[in-house]
Amino acid sequence: MKVLILFTYFIILASCTSAQSFQNRAGIIREFLLEVQRAEKATADIIAEFFPVPGQTLQEQERVRILELQLEDLHKRLKDVNIEELTILEYAHMDAENKNILTERPADIYIIEYEGQFFLPVLFNDKKIESVSVMNKGARRWFF
Repeated sequence: MKVLILFTYFIILASCTSAQSFQNRAGIIREFLLEVQRAEKATADIIAEFFPVPGQTLQEQERVRILELQLEDLHKRLKDVNIEELTILEYAHMDAENKNILTERPADIYIIEYEGQFFLPVLFNDKKIESVSVMNKGARRWFF
C-alpha cells in the first residue's frame, strides 16, 4: 500500500512539473512574440534576451545574422496577428500524422498555430529559445 501511495505521489508531482514547465515556456513564447511584433527593442536585444548568448566565433556571428533575418521576417508575419489568438501546443501531444519534425528532443518543441494552421515551431534549450526555424527536407523538417 505504501508503495502505491508513493508511486501515485511521484506521478502527480511529475505531471504538475510538466504543466508548470509548459506554462513557463508558453509565457516565454508569448513574451517573445509580443517583443518581435512590437519591434520597439533592437533585434540584437531581443536575441540576447530570448536566445542563448552567442560567442564571438565566426559561426556564432553568422547564426546571429540569420536570427536577425528570421526575426525581421517574423515581425512582418506577426503584423496583423493578435498574439492572444495564437495557440501554443506541446509537440509531444500532437497527432502522429502532424509530427514531421525530426529531433531527439520532442519534449522541447512547441508548435504555434494561428487560425488552426501551422505558424511557427519553437525549440527550447533549457529556459531559452534555441530555434524558431525549420528546414524542409521532403516530408520531414529539421530545426535550423
